[in-house]
This record gives sequence, structure tokens and C-alpha cells, in this order.
Amino acid sequence: MEAYTLQGTEAEQRVAGWLLNLFALRGFSFALDAVIEFEQAELVRYFMERGLDSDEERVRTALEAAVAANPQLFHRRETPAGVVYWARKRELIPALRPAAPAPAAAPSTPKPAAPPKAAAPAPAAAPAPAPAPAPAPEPAPEAPKAEAPAPAAAKPVDSLGDLPVSQRYQLAILLALHQLGGQAKAGDVIDRVPALMTLPEEHEGTYLRGSKGTVEEPKYVKYVHWERRNLVDQGELDSPQRGVWALTPAGERRLKEAGLAA
Repeated sequence: MEAYTLQGTEAEQRVAGWLLNLFALRGFSFALDAVIEFEQAELVRYFMERGLDSDEERVRTALEAAVAANPQLFHRRETPAGVVYWARKRELIPALRPAAPAPAAAPSTPKPAAPPKAAAPAPAAAPAPAPAPAPAPEPAPEAPKAEAPAPAAAKPVDSLGDLPVSQRYQLAILLALHQLGGQAKAGDVIDRVPALMTLPEEHEGTYLRGSKGTVEEPKYVKYVHWERRNLVDQGELDSPQRGVWALTPAGERRLKEAGLAA
């Protein structure tokens, strides 16, 4: 299956790339032929929170343009509740797979050089007298063996075993809030997540966000924000005021059931 290149203008490709990541994250544990859905209103709120644009209509227009430019990936339908975007997991795979590099040209085989002409042997010199044997050096004292460093302690969420990425992020967010007293600024929670779980390799590093793609931010942050929204929908996290996250009794109960809180 060949890799798929995102279509549209530069801005439409950027929004389509964000949509692709969101669909892939939501469908991480879905079957290959499963359908993944997002309500348009849900995505508009998410992208406004992430700084794509502060104007709701412009965000909606940007989403519509990105979806329309990539009909092989994203589909649209209207329902009584509003517009819904959907994608089939199997159809997303070509866009998630990088294009194969062009094969390198085969190196040309150099022509063998002509063998050098043998020089006439020089007359043998008279053998020099053998030197007296040097005294054997005294053995150096044996260096003390260095102690092996103690293995690093496993991060709390990693100790729960091979969980889906979305569950690991959710538990790390809840545990960070628990450690911060049950309520904290969003930035403090986000900064603590990497200390509580090992990030997937593809979530490491940074990316450029914002309407002009000029703000550099760690990749994992967008996944934290997305799972924070799912935690709110599940009643395990609340936001009593803008920029502040709070643990709910349901979230505390989930931590206890997972063995991450007493």
C-alpha cells in the first residue's frame, strides 16, 4: 500500500495533519475496518483551545477546507445534531506511513589499477647483534572493580503493564493532579506527565503549532490536551476555571482501582 501525501494548500495540509493525528489517536485500539468519528463542534472547541484561531467560524471553515481537500482520508455527513467527520481506520494507514525513499544509485566499479613494477631488492645488510633482554616489568596493581549502577525505578504508569496509549495518558494526568493536591494549573500537570509515563517514541520532540506554525511545543502536549477532554467527558476531571484542572471523585476512584493512589 503506497504512502498518501496530504493534499491542499499549506494551511489545509497542516490542519489535515492535525486531524490525522487525532483520528489515529482515537482509533488506536479500534479494529482495522472500524469507523472513527468526531463531531465538528467538538473539533472546533479543541482547535480553538489549541490556538489555531480565536474565531469559531474561521476554525470551522479551516476544518471544512482540510476535509474537502483530502476525501480519500476524511468524510463528512450532516446529522440533526450537526456535522460529523468520520474516517475508516484502514484508509488512514497510507497517510501515517512515510513515503519510501528513492533507491540510491549503485556505485560504479572502479577499474583495477595496474600492479606496480617490483623494485630490485636492496643488498642485505649484515645482521645487527641481538639486544640484551629487557627486565620483565612489575605487574600493575589491580584496579578496584566499579560497582554497577542501580537500575532506574520504573515510572508509576509503566508499572501497570502494556496499556493502550490513551489510557496511559489519562492515568498520568490523573496521577499528576493527585500528586499536586487534586487541583493545579494546566501547565503544571502537563510538565509532570513525562515523569509518570514513558512517552511513545513518536510523541517525543517538538512541533510547530499556531495559525502560522511558528510556536514550538513538545509533541506530547497535544495528546495530553486531547485526553484531558476525554477525562472531562468521562466525569473524572473538571475545570473549575480557565487554565485550572481538578480531580473529581470518579478520577480519584480510578487511580485507587489502578493501584496508583491509596
